[in-house]
Formats: sequence, C-alpha cells, structure tokens
Amino acid sequence: FNGSLMALGLIHLKSNKESVAKRIRIPSTIHEVRCCNPCNILFKSFVRNIIMWEVMESSSEFVEQSVPLNIRTWIRSDYLQLSMLLPLNVSVADIDFQNLYLIYYATRVGTLYALAIKFAGTADHLLKRLLIAEFRQVESIPVVDNEFLFGANQTKGLDVYSYYWLLTVLSICLGVLMAGRCNLDILKVIKGVQSKLRKKTKENMDSEFNESIFGLHFGLQMAVGFLFLGNGALTFGNSNFQIACLIISTYPVFPLNYGDNQYHLQALRHLWALSTENK
Repeated sequence: FNGSLMALGLIHLKSNKESVAKRIRIPSTIHEVRCCNPCNILFKSFVRNIIMWEVMESSSEFVEQSVPLNIRTWIRSDYLQLSMLLPLNVSVADIDFQNLYLIYYATRVGTLYALAIKFAGTADHLLKRLLIAEFRQVESIPVVDNEFLFGANQTKGLDVYSYYWLLTVLSICLGVLMAGRCNLDILKVIKGVQSKLRKKTKENMDSEFNESIFGLHFGLQMAVGFLFLGNGALTFGNSNFQIACLIISTYPVFPLNYGDNQYHLQALRHLWALSTENK
C-alpha cells in the first residue's frame, strides 16, 4: 500500500492537482483512528504534499494544519475534556491512544519530510528551526514499552519502535535539508539519537525491539552521510528526476536486517547518488 502511495505521488509530483490530493485522506473520526494503520499516515501526508508542491511552505502553521482538526483537538485534551468532547455514543475507552498519538506525529513528520525534499540541500533557516523544534517535541513524548498500558491512566505516549522511527525520519530530513553543509550542530542532534538507541538496546537485550533496530541505525547513518555529502563539495538537486531518486533512496520503511528486502529493495538506497550535484 505504501509503495502504491509513493507511485501515485511520483506520477503527480509537482502537479498541484487538488482533486488528487483530496482523495488521500488522513483519519479524522474515532472509527478511522481505531481501524487505520498509523504507519501509512506518514506516507499519506508526504504524498499529499509533494502533489501540492507550490502550496508547501516552511511555517509551523502549515505543519499543524496538515493534521485534521479532530485529531488536533483530541491530542490537546485531557481525559475529562475528551469525555465531554466525544459524541454521546462514544466513550474515551473507545479511543486507541497509541494510534491517535502516532497519527498526529506521523502526519506532522510526513509534512516535514515533504518540505525537506522540496528544500533539499538549501539549508533553509526556517525549515531547519521547524525540524529541530519537532525533533525536540518528539523526544519529549513518553515512551510506553507495553501497548496494553494505554488507557485511562496513560493517554499520552508512543510505543518504543514508533518513537525511534519518527526520530530517525526526522534525522534523515535534517540530513537532506543540510546536505553537504557539514553542520556540527545537526551532527550532534543525530548522534544524540544514536546514543539513546544504543542505550535502549542495552536495557532491552532480549526484547523484540532489538530485532528491528538494524534499519534505525541504517537510517541514522544515512542522515550523517548526507550531512557530509562529498566532504562538503556536493548537495542535492531539485529536478524531477533528482527528487524521485532522493525519495526512493530515503523511503522511510527500514529493513529488519541486512538481508531484508520485503518492503524496499535495499539496493535502491544508493539512488541518492543520482540526486547529487556540485555546489
């Protein structure tokens, strides 16, 4: 499904066809929140924005408005407020808080991912600030190791893999935006995630999470490579071909191990090389 979304986005890249973008809906009802796959939401948000290329802008308002109003309202409400906001036939217990939080942040990160592709290699100051602010916001979210803890006593948080997945995608966005800039402040941000990930791995030596961290390290190392692209001599271009190659190489579904090609052929990760150009 995610591959089909990406194909649709590449077909209509920069077309600004609102009729196509409107068909890619972000969940906005309790039923949709409960039944959707939150991992698809980042792709939906990203594809909508690369279609509506000219509409994208580096502002916090644009990023926030990419999230449906209902989701924004529920996220900002506590348990008591939620019970008053919901329809009479729906209780707070019907809300899947894990999905709700992941939908909110995946939508925002998908929008920022699209903006990073649009401004690849430009070191746009406004977008850099937005990405770092979002990075810090995601970092501050409580991590819930057991999804069954979500409920009346735990309405805010992300599962451990989704938490590091979002941070990894944001790291790649920073690497793409600052490609070839050799910025040490951004390097510290990315290295901070790597340090936290290594620490989490040591704390959970026998957990299922450890079986899926190969791809997260993969993505973080890719972000560092982009940051120092060509030892500072190269950056990314913005032609349709270069954008398509960059999107395919940064596809945010990461492998479980070095031989995992189930959702994305790992050889395609090297296509970023066709997106480069001299500064």
